[in-house]
Amino acid sequence: MKRTVSIIISMMCVATTVLFTSCKSDPIVGTWQLESLRICLDGNVVVESSKSDFTSHENFVLRQFEFNKDGAYYTFHPATGEPLNGEWSLLDDGFYSMEAVLADFTDAYLKSRGVEATQNAPATQKARLIDYQTLEMQETMYYDVSFEDEGEKKVKVEIISRFERLK
Repeated sequence: MKRTVSIIISMMCVATTVLFTSCKSDPIVGTWQLESLRICLDGNVVVESSKSDFTSHENFVLRQFEFNKDGAYYTFHPATGEPLNGEWSLLDDGFYSMEAVLADFTDAYLKSRGVEATQNAPATQKARLIDYQTLEMQETMYYDVSFEDEGEKKVKVEIISRFERLK
């Protein structure tokens, strides 16, 4: 009898462990705050900023992301206060695929600066965990840009952002 009770308790412990392990959320789930940002045009770094620089000159930067267990994420555009919602998923290579939400706001930002630019290819946005506390996002956009002295030129814009886990 003692042996039967012992076996039943052991099986219950194993079942509980399996249940909690299978319900474990993905490590990207949580709230992340921007720590650093680098913007490159055709491979040349044009902006490199850290958290202390995000006071006024870069209000177009998405400063915080919240990733939910259901595959949705939420952020907002600081300059407009508009919410941005999207979906994420884990890819086979360990990166997280994300809807490219920044592209429309990058378009608006360029236009506000007097730059005539048109996207000529779909934007891509992905993220990867560096460690449990650090998340790196990479967004790539391709534009046709009109320059006064050079005419129209194809430009590749890359935004690389590092985020720190808040919760």
